[in-house]
Amino acid sequence: MLYQWACLVEGTLAQNTLNMFFILSKTLYYLLMPLNITLLVLGLSFLPQLKKFKRRLRMVVVVLVLVFSNDFLANELLRWWEPEPVPVNTLPEHELAIVLGGFINTELTPRDRVYTHSGADRLLHAVFLYKQGKVKKILVSGGNAKMFIDIPKEALAARELLLTLGVPAQDILVETASRNTYENAVFTKDMLAELYPQGVKCVLLTSAFHMRRSAGCFKNAGIEFTAFATDFRTAPRSFSPDPLLIPKEDAWGKWRLLFKEWLGYTSYRVAGYI
Repeated sequence: MLYQWACLVEGTLAQNTLNMFFILSKTLYYLLMPLNITLLVLGLSFLPQLKKFKRRLRMVVVVLVLVFSNDFLANELLRWWEPEPVPVNTLPEHELAIVLGGFINTELTPRDRVYTHSGADRLLHAVFLYKQGKVKKILVSGGNAKMFIDIPKEALAARELLLTLGVPAQDILVETASRNTYENAVFTKDMLAELYPQGVKCVLLTSAFHMRRSAGCFKNAGIEFTAFATDFRTAPRSFSPDPLLIPKEDAWGKWRLLFKEWLGYTSYRVAGYI
């Protein structure tokens, strides 16, 4: 009885820790974005207590705007962060493709269709590998990543899309409890241990900018896999005046992705998830 009580307490504490980490990671993500940092420095320049630093702070704002809108710099950093694409003809056959969520919006209505956004290559490339005979089954991992909204599970919506694309139901697996990358790995590991007790060869599919953090989590969970990055956000290197000198709105989006992943990767390392 005492042992059961101790296990219950341990499980509750572990779940509370996961919940706290989930909330903290989402909060920091919104606070430490390029635009928010720029606005924060601009706001500081209006404080009476910092009047003597007003000019310097506003110069910092100008520098931040120029840096965060420079498409060449953003693209180069993203090229460094994203792994190289894997040619399909070099990929050996695997039993399972693991697809991480983050590419379906389950909030939109009417819910008589599946709404994808920028990251749908994660699933589409898995279907391509399936059709090419590179994988035999597809597992989609993803639940509800919203903090305060109860919405349908993403993996279930992905399952409907896979069925529409012609993947038989018996070749589709779903993991619907995870809310972030760490939980993707942990809950997928539990599924694989039950379904494939002798082990299984997997291909891990996620966006290229997200692969470092994902690979770290899945290695830490003890899952053997081949990384197959998708959804590349970079462009070929160009030294023309357009990306070098002309401020671009798209550059802010690349910086946002980088900040999100750098923050996520660092926080996961601190937490011991990687």
